Amino acid sequence: MVLGHTDKKQIIRTKIRKLAQNSVVQGNIDLNNLVVKINQEITSKPYLAAVRNISHDISIFLITHKYQAPKELIELQKFIEQEANKANGLAQLPFYFFR
Repeated sequence: MVLGHTDKKQIIRTKIRKLAQNSVVQGNIDLNNLVVKINQEITSKPYLAAVRNISHDISIFLITHKYQAPKELIELQKFIEQEANKANGLAQLPFYFFR
C-alpha cells in the first residue's frame, strides 16, 4: 500500500506525540523546544518542506548534544530521513532527463 502525504504526516504526528510523552523530553528544555518546533513544521508547512526542515533540525540537535537522545527521537529521525532522501531523489529526477 502506498501512503500519501496526508497519511505520512499523520504517522509523523503520532511519532511526535509519542516523543513528547517521553519523560526525558519533558525534563529537558532543549528537547522540549525541538518537539514544539518540529510539531509546528509538520502542521504548518507542505509535507516535503516540513520533512526536510525536520530532518535538518533533528540532525543539528543530535550533533550538538553528542547523539544523546531518547529512542523515540532516533526512530522519528530514521523515518524522516527516509522521507527526506526520497524527496531529494525526486528533486533530481528532471536532471536525468535533460542532460
